[in-house]
Amino acid sequence: MLFDPVQIKQLTIKNRLCMPPMCTYRAVDGVANFFHNAHYGTMINYGVGLVIIEATSVDPNGRISMEDMGIWDDKHIAPLKGIVDYAHENNTVIMIQLAHAGRKTAKNLPQVGPTNEAYPNYLAPTAMSVADIQALVSAYKQAARRARLAGFDGVEIHAAHGYLLHSFISPKSNTRTDEYGGSESNRLRIVQEILAAIQAEFHGAIGIRYSAEEYIDDGYHIDDYVRIAKTMVEWGIDFIDVSSGGIHPVSIEVQPGYQVPLSHAIKSAVDVPVFAVGLITEATQAEDILTAGYADMIQVGKALLRDPGLPRRWAKELGATLELKSPLNYPNL
Repeated sequence: MLFDPVQIKQLTIKNRLCMPPMCTYRAVDGVANFFHNAHYGTMINYGVGLVIIEATSVDPNGRISMEDMGIWDDKHIAPLKGIVDYAHENNTVIMIQLAHAGRKTAKNLPQVGPTNEAYPNYLAPTAMSVADIQALVSAYKQAARRARLAGFDGVEIHAAHGYLLHSFISPKSNTRTDEYGGSESNRLRIVQEILAAIQAEFHGAIGIRYSAEEYIDDGYHIDDYVRIAKTMVEWGIDFIDVSSGGIHPVSIEVQPGYQVPLSHAIKSAVDVPVFAVGLITEATQAEDILTAGYADMIQVGKALLRDPGLPRRWAKELGATLELKSPLNYPNL
């Protein structure tokens, strides 16, 4: 199954192997450069079906580091379009993750959050006003417009790992008492408004990455995120990328596929494609996850960075055919 095509909304992805968004910290003023061309071009050359560009900030003050990718200005469109065009020339679907770091921005930038409670070892953020939230929604809308102009096939809303949108969703970090806090529907309101704004500008696939387990007693757990998944599908989300953690520093035990039970729970509850990620490092492991129906897409991060030839090696191990248009497809390589 790993090298069979899969459908997400109107997109046909040639195989189920995805390069997830992974920050590289190599942009200058948010602008993609030759490093990014080589980095993403390599993954495209070696045959992954889907590439998701790293966390790309919708606001210059929303960066995890000063070297983050950006999509807050029209100057970012052309360099991104070059990467997109190369992906399309090689029959690879390409998306971009839209992000704001919130309480976990670079320490020389102004942190913001649902309240003024700091993420441990970070500066105290400014609690966002309703006007600030409305400005953020507008920033996501303009980022979606730029993603459309760059030619991306899809966008992923980053609402995981303790960054801004996750901090609004979680009862651990959002203790507001206005329309953006209190009840679950109020805490989700900012995501709903951002999704609607993106839908108005971008007509490709729109997904979300969230942390389906927060690993703390006073946080949210998988049952809560199953409920949230159903709500988001009602809003029109096209896929769900299932990760975990990040709302508060915790030490957790990890093992191969440790997040797969989370993707399985989400997939059992919704009818949109679900992505699995987290120490998936063997071809048979990935194939078993798909065959068991625990996910629709397999994301491989660090293992792919260590070995860009992994797709071809895994295809050989599984006796599958891997589509490659690049010279890497020569039989003697």
